[in-house]
Amino acid sequence: MSFLGKYYLVDSEYPNTIGYLAPNTKIGVRYHVPDFQKYGPPTGDKETYNFLHSSLRMTIERSFGVLKNTWKILDSIMPQVSPQRQIDIIIGSCTRHNLIRIQERGIPISSRPTIVVTIPNVQLYDDCNREAMNEFRDTICNMISSSTNM
Repeated sequence: MSFLGKYYLVDSEYPNTIGYLAPNTKIGVRYHVPDFQKYGPPTGDKETYNFLHSSLRMTIERSFGVLKNTWKILDSIMPQVSPQRQIDIIIGSCTRHNLIRIQERGIPISSRPTIVVTIPNVQLYDDCNREAMNEFRDTICNMISSSTNM
């Protein structure tokens, strides 16, 4: 089964369902980066996937921390506005942040094509959707394993 599109990268508290990409929570499979730092590198496809998943989540969380410290609007009114407005505010904040960083480094700004932002297709949780996303996650695990074994 193949799912094209975008996904919310979520932690283990969220269900692995259409639109949400969760870590592998099987017993004995490590997830958090500090566990890999303490007990050694990932062993197997599922731990490699979890390591990369956790690393991406940490990067996203750090990025939002920087943005929230810079743009107070992200901390103050976000829960009070519509989801579409939240997306607009986040994209605008990221854009302003990046433009400031580019200017600080003296990099010339060139025009770029407009990117249309779409919201991930999220579906209600049910056993069928969970199994479909588990298969999709396993496919990603296999792809990661194949690309690292070359």
